[in-house]
Amino acid sequence: MRKKIFPLVLALLFIMILVGCSFNISTANVKEVYPCKSVDADGKPVDETDVFSTTDTVMYVSALTANVPDDTIVRIVWKYNDGSEEYGIDEIELTIDEARYIQTHLNVEDGFPVGTYLAEFYINDREEPDKVATITVK
Repeated sequence: MRKKIFPLVLALLFIMILVGCSFNISTANVKEVYPCKSVDADGKPVDETDVFSTTDTVMYVSALTANVPDDTIVRIVWKYNDGSEEYGIDEIELTIDEARYIQTHLNVEDGFPVGTYLAEFYINDREEPDKVATITVK
């Protein structure tokens, strides 16, 4: 009798652990990122480049998403590195329901400081970015 109860108790314990845990497994991903000078009406990149001038006043990153289920959250984190330190600039969250291009941009009135800019794209609550766009301002 004891040998029959133990596997049953073990199976019930395993089921209770699974039910108590929350899982977020999503097939959604950021397939590619495109730093660019502008985007079209659909968010697709126009004039792709990863090098900008200090006289530029806007920089865009277009990203192509794939395998997107309903209520997928894309978090975009902008960072700036001046060569000695990295700074958080902005963080944006978008909710999307289909695979498509999305875009983000930074704009300044007097041009960007020299350095490296990063746009990190995260899906839902992932800790590592799906893709990172790197932009250099010279």
